[in-house]
Amino acid sequence: MSDGVKAVLCQCGHSGLFTKDDEGNWSVTCCDCKVSVKAESVNNARFAWNELQTVDDKPVTAFSILDKAQGHMKDRAATYDAEGERSIGKTREAFNIITGDGVMNTDERAWLFMVLLKLVRAQSGNLRMDSYEDGAAYFALAGESAAVERGGN
Repeated sequence: MSDGVKAVLCQCGHSGLFTKDDEGNWSVTCCDCKVSVKAESVNNARFAWNELQTVDDKPVTAFSILDKAQGHMKDRAATYDAEGERSIGKTREAFNIITGDGVMNTDERAWLFMVLLKLVRAQSGNLRMDSYEDGAAYFALAGESAAVERGGN
């Protein structure tokens, strides 16, 4: 990532920006509320930012989880689908075609399913690079699982 690249949404609903300082440290700062995290690498900054988003001063309750889930679904609907989060049908169809049997009986196949979900989302709605980034990570995890489960190198 380069300076000024938008990150995931902050708890306040605004985007954060990745920046790199003169010493090579990365930070992510919310454009609105100015919440910020700093780390030695862009990946560590992303992890710290994501971790920050899970911290809330309010107690976690089933209702707070459902409220956040509803917000995520609305975000996905606005980004990927006209009718709400509906990527799963195309993902299931692709999984069935690729595997031939649709059975999700290994970690490798579970990661493959997630790769396919990201591929479907990458072709829906506005461009979001996280679909490609997550897809690459999931495919690497599928390869790692395949090596363990099927005796690869």
